[in-house]
Order: sequence, then C-alpha cells, then structure tokens
Amino acid sequence: MISPEKIKWKSLKKGTDHIKPFKANAEKIERLMKEFLYGYLHLSDECRFPQYVRTMLMDLLDSRSGLNIIYDIDDFKGIVAFVRIRPLFKAKMMFVLLDKGMLRPSIIKESRKLIQMIMKEFKLKRMEAETADKKIVQLSKMVGFKSEGIQKNGFMFNKTLMNNNPLSLVR
Repeated sequence: MISPEKIKWKSLKKGTDHIKPFKANAEKIERLMKEFLYGYLHLSDECRFPQYVRTMLMDLLDSRSGLNIIYDIDDFKGIVAFVRIRPLFKAKMMFVLLDKGMLRPSIIKESRKLIQMIMKEFKLKRMEAETADKKIVQLSKMVGFKSEGIQKNGFMFNKTLMNNNPLSLVR
C-alpha cells in the first residue's frame, strides 16, 4: 500500500495551466446534474434519473466514498475525473465536455500530462475509461488510451441501443 504521506499532493492540487482542481459549488453541481441527466451519451438510460445522478455526484465529491480526484477544465468548460483510484493497481477516468469547442492542443497535452502524474503518484498499472460517445473515444485516444474492443449494444440512450467502447492505458 502507498502511504498517503508519500503522495505529492501539492503537485496534484496544482493541476496544469488550464486544468485545475474542481471546486464544487451549488451552481456547478446543478450544471453537472443537468448534463448527466440530459446531455448526450454521458449516462445510459437506466441511470438517468435525478436521485441516481445526485447520489453519483455526491459520491464523486465525497472523499469518504473512495479516492476520487476531479479537475475543472478551463473554468468549467469540462471536467476530467479520476475515480475509484486503487493505488498500485488501477483507476477509472472520465471526461465530461460542457463546451465542445474547448478541445485545443494545449488541453490535450495537459490532459496527457495530468494522466501521467496520476499514474506515477499512485503507481498505477492501468487507467480505464468507457464511453459510447465517439468524440470522447477520439479524445481518449489522443491522450494515450487504446481501444479494448467494442461492447455491442452495451449502452442505451433514449431507448436506442449503442455500442460501448472500453478503453485503457496500461503501463
């Protein structure tokens, strides 16, 4: 097990030029709730109801529910979250883009740097992601993830079955 004292929290709390630690407030939580409930391909139909989304967000923000680190991209144009971090093993990552125009080369480069920092600090062997959104698949590949195939009809959005894309970054 990694001792919490050995983690370089200062560098993780600093973030990068455009990606900073997420500071939750009522407005941001409400916007994320709406995005998860009504946004394109963030959650499958069986998860898109208010109580589930509120609980999910509160679990993400509550450090007692597991080791989660959430970053704000460019003054809340998106978030990148590292969730269920299991030191010496793996973590799950997710991108939520609130402004599709915010993807610039600098954001890609800084996301890649942040992923490497998280993997190094927690000595992770594997980072996982999954999405039905082709733009998020493309973004994930730009920051170093590889496809692990396709889960045929593994995601339902507005009662339409879609393929889900598991991705990973392995050291």
